[in-house]
Amino acid sequence: MKTKKTEFPLVLSQGSSSVKIYRGTNRGREVYTLVYSMAGERQRQNFADVDAVKTEARVVLTSLENGAAQVLTLTASDRDSYIAAKQVAAEAGVPLHSICDQYLNAQRRLKGKATLAEAVEYFTRHFNPDLPVLQPDAILTELLAAKRKDGASEVYLKLTKIRLDKFAADFKKPVGTISAQEIDAWLRRLEVGTRTRNNYRAEIVALFGFAKECGYLPRDRQTEAALSKRPKSVSEAIEIFTPGEIKTILAAVKPSEVPFVALAAFAGLRTAELQRLDWAEVNFDEKFIEITAKNAKTSQRRIVQMQDNLAAWLLPYRMNRGPVCPWLKTQTQVQKAAGKAEVKWKRNALRHSFGSYRLEACKSAPEVALEMGNSPRMVFANYRKVVTPSAAKEYWAIKPGDGAREPIPFPKDAAASA
Repeated sequence: MKTKKTEFPLVLSQGSSSVKIYRGTNRGREVYTLVYSMAGERQRQNFADVDAVKTEARVVLTSLENGAAQVLTLTASDRDSYIAAKQVAAEAGVPLHSICDQYLNAQRRLKGKATLAEAVEYFTRHFNPDLPVLQPDAILTELLAAKRKDGASEVYLKLTKIRLDKFAADFKKPVGTISAQEIDAWLRRLEVGTRTRNNYRAEIVALFGFAKECGYLPRDRQTEAALSKRPKSVSEAIEIFTPGEIKTILAAVKPSEVPFVALAAFAGLRTAELQRLDWAEVNFDEKFIEITAKNAKTSQRRIVQMQDNLAAWLLPYRMNRGPVCPWLKTQTQVQKAAGKAEVKWKRNALRHSFGSYRLEACKSAPEVALEMGNSPRMVFANYRKVVTPSAAKEYWAIKPGDGAREPIPFPKDAAASA
């Protein structure tokens, strides 16, 4: 006896309710679709197995029939409420059952401590609904523009952009949805030292703080970036150059690079400060160098005494005004020259050398701290007893002609041609 072949669409009924099952194919495989109407809306469910779709159809039919029975028992007042609710749902563009689900979930989360209206009022008071929901890259654009107007240096802006561009590229979503845990995981993936990692974290904290100021994040709480973990920095032994290495470097660099080396080694200026320094801020008459608040990393003005050997190195290059180091890639060129002269380049070693030899010579951590723009505690911790008195004496005696070539002044048009 032949089994009767099932014809599709298959219609199943129970009481006054009915559903349909359609058969189709998807990528060569049979697919069965259950179609029915619930609360005035068309519903569709896909199944790969005919028995599974029939089982679900029976469940749906039972639900539809029970719902129909409940509708039949609605009072006139209930029907009016239902009609009114449907009109509100239509105006909101959200299904009625979705509105009920959202309301119930909100009430559960509020735990009776506030009404839904009060929660909305709180949200709109702390989030400006008229402001756009921005991703990190858009906020970074606003941050850099604001910093530029506030007078931040191009060197600072460039470094900030490099770090935050990398962060923004990996977080293509609204800043308010980024968690502290995600930030921690991202920082760990950088595979950098703790100091560099903390530098990245500081930039991200600043970005989120700016977003908070603009109203893109709640103003009454810490940002997720601020809640991220700050890795414990492990103190690394500083490296310095010996007096002999400094002489070799000064002899190896180009004439135009001598002021960079001399100011870093004998005045302790940071690379960024050197790149911003103007000859007008180098006072040969009273023998001091002014690091203006605008040029200083800490945004605080400081004065560095010009030692006798530094004055001797700088005097041939003296100008009334103009950049002391007009070429931004000077440090790169100095590193290459040191390498060719077989002197191993060490990170921040010119500045560390100044701190070490200066502290040994003057015996005053507060004085060195003022000149370097650091705290006395940091100076004492990093530079105390790093060098011997005899090495310090030799270091501060390094002058032109003392094992290094005589300095050659800038051409008159050097700054203009830079």
